[in-house]
Amino acid sequence: MAGTPDYDEIATALSELLKNSVFLTTKCVELQAQLPHNFKAALDAAVAAQLPDAVAAAIAVDWIEVDARTPDALEGLHKPGDYDNVSHHVVLVGREPGIYSNVKISDYQVHHVPNAKRHRKAGRVEALAFYRRMFDAGEVRKMMPVAEFEAMEAGADVPGNR
Repeated sequence: MAGTPDYDEIATALSELLKNSVFLTTKCVELQAQLPHNFKAALDAAVAAQLPDAVAAAIAVDWIEVDARTPDALEGLHKPGDYDNVSHHVVLVGREPGIYSNVKISDYQVHHVPNAKRHRKAGRVEALAFYRRMFDAGEVRKMMPVAEFEAMEAGADVPGNR
């Protein structure tokens, strides 16, 4: 019958379209890994907003746990008086666990990280005490994509891990 759609042909075309979409998305993610982190964070948000869940799952990244910064190392980064009374975001599980006074930077630290954890605290002193308690309890974990970890171990210059 003329004008009747060929469902097998449509299914094949849709399958090819999905394969190409996953391939292109994977290539975009690989290219993003080579961008400076501030630009990469903006792209991550834009891409995530446009990806259907099925495609996002298809490009899932394997992660590995690496050593996180100690509370003593964080104390050296924050001088008394530096935003003491401003709310701080404590990243416990993320790309770079720590204390952040900028929500956008803390967003990037947990974006796409499996089982990411972040808490908001009233000030720097409270945030640092909370980070120390969680670190001592073994709740702080730095997560890194396996591909970045392997590149770093091989001596490659991985953005954000200098």
